[in-house]
Amino acid sequence: MQDPHPHLYDRFNSVTATASGKAWAVGEYYTGHEGGPNGAFIEQWTGRRWHLVGRPLPNASLWSVSASGPDDAWAVGDHLLEHWNGHAWRRVATAPVGGNILWGTATLRPGQTWLVGERWRGKRKNGKTLAERWTGTRWAVVPTPNPPAAGHRYDAILQAISIRSASDAWAVGYWLSGPHMLVSRTLIEHWDGRRWRLVPSPSVRASNGVLYDILFAVTADRSDDAWAVGAFERHAGGYGGGGEHALVLHWNGRHWSRASVLPSRERTFLHGVVARPGSAWAVGDRGLPPHHHRTLIERWDGKHWKVAQAPGGFDLAGVSQPARNRTWAVGAVGRRPLAAQLVCASHKTQ
Repeated sequence: MQDPHPHLYDRFNSVTATASGKAWAVGEYYTGHEGGPNGAFIEQWTGRRWHLVGRPLPNASLWSVSASGPDDAWAVGDHLLEHWNGHAWRRVATAPVGGNILWGTATLRPGQTWLVGERWRGKRKNGKTLAERWTGTRWAVVPTPNPPAAGHRYDAILQAISIRSASDAWAVGYWLSGPHMLVSRTLIEHWDGRRWRLVPSPSVRASNGVLYDILFAVTADRSDDAWAVGAFERHAGGYGGGGEHALVLHWNGRHWSRASVLPSRERTFLHGVVARPGSAWAVGDRGLPPHHHRTLIERWDGKHWKVAQAPGGFDLAGVSQPARNRTWAVGAVGRRPLAAQLVCASHKTQ
């Protein structure tokens, strides 16, 4: 792939692939510290190589990308939404909802695209879940439920969405509560074709008693088979402190439950997941940079989650699988963006 800024840090945050074999990846570039040049970029896989499409977008972030075909793709990040019409990426206005951040997008087919995130009024506090649906001509907000307030400031955030059909979609994230926002629980909502509703989901307390869980990705291949991944934290107040443990939840058609993954004494973190009948991939990273940082790829074989062998040093943020044996995972290695094809136990970087 192209590295738009070899002298800066560049990374992919999300990837989507279509049945035709084409793929899109979105990412960001930054200096590695607060301030300095930063922005977003988009690359396309044409079947032979990755190449930069359009110019990088300064002072912007792109977190998620989805596509239904060669002339319909969406990329979203913070307050930015871009659409690919087969010829060029163009900025599109979202629904006018005041303050908002958009984190995830999913597309089922042309004209059936969703965005999810959070919104608030005035200063950023008491954030609520946000879902927008493309009507074919504009974006419209679709009401979403929120967990009951516990008497203190809270934020409810939807990080990702997966669409299986027009009447079956999942959105996941987390909700913060407490006087100092030091408690975070998993948040899962389901679309049945008419409305979004909250679905109970387990949250995991760390061994030291801290309750700080976040879900970053969701996927579903049947109405009775869906996966959500993220992490639970040993340090109250936010992830990234080195105390994360991978979290995997499973939907069996009746309820969400915690799935068993191999225990680890080191930091483990899952940021992306994709499933097909009888199999699934989850990607992330483990250990602490710079000396003990390693790739984490787990594969569901229909019975168990198993850690797959992978080269070290990859930080994987997203995964997409439109067909068997054509699974893309993206992230970064050092300062460079990374795209890799996952085929059973082998991993081919591009």
